[in-house]
Amino acid sequence: MSESFETKLALLERDIDDITDVFNKLDETVTKLHEVAEHLSKLVALHEERIERVHKEMSDIREEIGMLKTTIKNYDRLKWMIMGGAAVLGYILAKADVFSKTIF
Repeated sequence: MSESFETKLALLERDIDDITDVFNKLDETVTKLHEVAEHLSKLVALHEERIERVHKEMSDIREEIGMLKTTIKNYDRLKWMIMGGAAVLGYILAKADVFSKTIF
């Protein structure tokens, strides 16, 4: 029986060594996972900053587009006012017969 006890004890010691190795590997894995999680959180923070910057730039661009639309509308109104004024002036000059009297 003594041999059987010593054999069982040796098997238990081997099992304990195996379990110790498994726990050591688990500790290493947890450490690596912690490092990966830290790295990912830094990446997420960096991407959030970039996204905020892009949103701000988009907002600025939209604002500039709005200002350009307003400027274009103002130039368009001015163009039509000049064309209308030219048409009225042409009509008045044609009715006044100014050109026919000055040329001949």
